[in-house]
Amino acid sequence: MTGHSDVPLTHTSSFNRFYTHWFPRGIGFAVKAFNLSQQDAEEAASDAMTATYAAWGAIDNPEAYFQHVLQKRAIEKYRSKRRRESRELPTSEDQLVSATAELPADLAAAFTASPEHAYEQNETRARINSVLAMLAPHERISLALETQGFTAKERAEIKGIPEDTERTHLYRARLRCMELIRKLHADLDSQRSKKKRRQSRKGAGE
Repeated sequence: MTGHSDVPLTHTSSFNRFYTHWFPRGIGFAVKAFNLSQQDAEEAASDAMTATYAAWGAIDNPEAYFQHVLQKRAIEKYRSKRRRESRELPTSEDQLVSATAELPADLAAAFTASPEHAYEQNETRARINSVLAMLAPHERISLALETQGFTAKERAEIKGIPEDTERTHLYRARLRCMELIRKLHADLDSQRSKKKRRQSRKGAGE
């Protein structure tokens, strides 16, 4: 942003510091919380920063003002993205499955709930990604927003759906996650049993 013609010179330096600190953080928030593209996130953050600049000197809490406007712009970008996607059928699995979310802490902890099901860190990340990839896109978004601390009402507003529908989305997503985690554990147990049998047979033959 350049010029600052409408902002008193006494405020220019403080706004510049604010911009430098919060603009990249606003982009990161929009990408992570709303699953926006880098371009959409930058546009949302830029709009929010422009609004903050216009109100500079008249607002008591610039940070809260910026975050409030950013969330509104990000919601608009997300809804626009959903409308575009609803008109465009996926042409590949990669378009349909994008494991960008994180699991809520209690679900992630299920991967290491017992010593026999403990994985190395890299393997845990890979298994979490595999679980997320098996969820429907709207389920992954529900989990991502829950992980970010959004309430059911806020998630529903972001997704542009009724609150009861969003609660159902999250419930099914969590239920599906637990089913998939249990299956992964069962597969791991089976693999370990087969490995032990092979080792036993090898030992008996020596």
